[in-house]
Amino acid sequence: MKKYLRVFIITTLALWLVSRVGEGIYYPGFLTLGLAGVTLGVLNLLAKPLVNLLLLPLNMATMGMFRWVASVVALYLALKLVPAFQVTGFAFSGFTYQGVVLPPLALGFWGGLVVVALLVSLVASVLLWLAH
Repeated sequence: MKKYLRVFIITTLALWLVSRVGEGIYYPGFLTLGLAGVTLGVLNLLAKPLVNLLLLPLNMATMGMFRWVASVVALYLALKLVPAFQVTGFAFSGFTYQGVVLPPLALGFWGGLVVVALLVSLVASVLLWLAH
């Protein structure tokens, strides 16, 4: 039970952190964000392994390059289950630090969904590793 609670809290924290980076995630309040975090956590525990199993031949052929599809599917299902939680697109204002330049980027819904899913998965993985 403690493991699942940690996953839900970290997923919610990852959603909040990613919403601070870009402008594509909208939620009316922290209750909606918490509900979206719990929903995405449950989907990551239940639906993501199923999608990975269905995409196993494609993942094997590409040496795991299509594992991101499971994260996108889980986030898309979370958007459908929590209607107040929205990903409208992804707008990144750019970043410059000591010669490293990341240019500004604006994506539509599907591109934003992919970027947000990858960022949430990355941030949640790092936070779960730190909490372990």
